[in-house]
This record gives sequence, structure tokens and C-alpha cells, in this order.
Amino acid sequence: MPSKTDCLHNITVHTDNSTINTFYPVAFCGASGINQSDNIDILVFSYNFIESNACLSLINAPICLTTFSADRTASCRTGLIRGIRYQQSDGAMHFYTLEVVSPDWQLAQSIHTRSFINQSTLDIITLILSDYDLNWQISESLLSSDDESSARLSAPLSMRTQSDVSDYEFVTGLLADIGISTLWVSGNSVDELGTWWLVDGLDTGELIPLTYNYAQSSVQSGQDSVHTLQMRSQQLGSDRVMVRADGLAADTIYEGQAVDESPLATDDTTVLIGAPSRVHSEDAATYIAEQWISANHCQRETYQATGALRGLSVGSPVSINNLPSIESLSTHCIAVALIGIEPDNDSV
Repeated sequence: MPSKTDCLHNITVHTDNSTINTFYPVAFCGASGINQSDNIDILVFSYNFIESNACLSLINAPICLTTFSADRTASCRTGLIRGIRYQQSDGAMHFYTLEVVSPDWQLAQSIHTRSFINQSTLDIITLILSDYDLNWQISESLLSSDDESSARLSAPLSMRTQSDVSDYEFVTGLLADIGISTLWVSGNSVDELGTWWLVDGLDTGELIPLTYNYAQSSVQSGQDSVHTLQMRSQQLGSDRVMVRADGLAADTIYEGQAVDESPLATDDTTVLIGAPSRVHSEDAATYIAEQWISANHCQRETYQATGALRGLSVGSPVSINNLPSIESLSTHCIAVALIGIEPDNDSV
């Protein structure tokens, strides 16, 4: 039986079922990003065969996947077990795949039709999230009284209607209207799964900055380094965006527009038709047009880095040093794809 102290990856599952012994991870892959739930598929083995009822008891159980560096520094990814699949057995070891999701995934499982009248975005979100066992927090910049998004978060809304959509889609849509994004930040144990953050930018300072070195040679065990870095630049988005909406009052039309001066914007106009409940003034229409253009800016120029980037998570401030020509790059992580293998000591 392998010793946990010799493994690069360890798994801890919070369960009251004493018939389930320790899982040993073989490999895993996953993805995470801004405004989406994290997911990880983990191939594990156990020395005992797990009956179907015991497998069912693992559904929604908290889980923590820990990766160790050469000096045994731990990086944790936490979540809930969404599913478990039996794979195969060689008689001595029984292999299973665990489907793990971040706890904010729960919001995608509830669909409602309801209306909220004369409540702020914060009031609505607080009411909805109170139905879930989920830790969530507002970034410090959003709590600032002089922040524009903070004012919009607390401003009363005449009406918002959730029409046969999931709580996740409705909540993230409300936040997107006022320029707020969501991201999941993992905790460090099955007792502290982590926090669902509401942020209006990725420079709020809640996450620890990470630094990696660029190295063209193969990745060595225990090193935190980047071995490939690719820049992607693309033409994207119209140079003029217009938002139009019928007002709740008769013969009332609200209209706003924004101009994108980027040379990578296309020479045309995009017209967005807004819902009356969301666009209640010309200022609101203009704000949505500006948000649309800002979103295009974020997607036009991106960098993709691969390597042994332990500790990296969505939202992390990242510095990459020792780069040819440009020497260094400082940016924020907006998406992560991870792969881990045991016992080859490779982790991406």
C-alpha cells in the first residue's frame, strides 16, 4: 500500500461511511474559469470494492485534492463529488472516476420562475444564496463606497424577473449587468471548501501574487516553471455598440451607445435589444454598451502558458520572468486547465 507521504497527489473525502477506505489518485484533469463552475475528473483506485449504496453515499461529499511540490508545499483544490463511476478491476485494485465540481454548481440545479420588485441586486442575490450551503463574499473594492459597481449593486431595481432559468444563470446575469464577475477560490481542506467571490476586477488584491520562471528545457520534478508561452491576438467585436430598450412607460425608448477605438475592432455596428426590466434609463443602456466593449477588450489579446504551475488559480496575479525579448510579463489568470499524473510527478 503506497504511503501518503510518498505521493505527489493526495485525496481526502469527508464521509461518515466507514466501509469506504482511502482513495489513491492515479491521474486527473479539470478546468476552471471566471463566471463558470470548476470541474475536475479524478481517476482513483481503492483496495476494496465499493458497493453501489456506498458509492451513492459519496454524492455531494466534500473532497480535497492536494498536490505537493518537491519541498512538500501543498496546493489544494476542493469541491463536491457530483458523480462516481466504476471503471475496472485487476482483482487487487478497483478503479473509479470521481466527478468533482465547485459548490457554486449547486445553483445550476434549481430552476425557478419568480419576480423581485423594488429590491437591489445585492438583496436579490443574498435571498437566493441563503438557500444554499455556500460561502460567498464580496471583494473589498466592491464594498468601497466610491466604487461605481458598488453603487449599482446596492441600487434598488424596479423589477427583475427570473423566468424558467437556473439560479446560477439568473444570479450571474444580474451581476454581469453591473460589471461584476464571479470566481471560485478553493479552500485548503474538506472542512473549508473555499469561497465564491463577487469581484468587479482582477486587481483587487485578495489573492496572493504568483511568480514563475520561463524555462525552455523540460519540466523537472518539483519546479514551478513555464515551458511554453503563446500570445493570441484576434480581431473581435464591432467598433460601435448600441443598446435599445422599450421603457415600462408607453412610448418610451431608452438608447445608449459606446465606441471601441481599438484597431482590432471590426468596422460595423452591433445593436443589442435590452429587456425593459434591465434597461430603465439611457445611462443604463450606455453602461451595458460599455460593458460589451470591455468584454471584447478582454478577449482580444490573451496568453496561454503551460508548465508546472502549482498553486495557480483563476483570478491569481501572475508574473512570468526570464522571457526572451520582453524579459517579464505580469497579468491575471482568467482560465485554468490542469492535468496531474501519479506517480510520474508531473502536474500542470
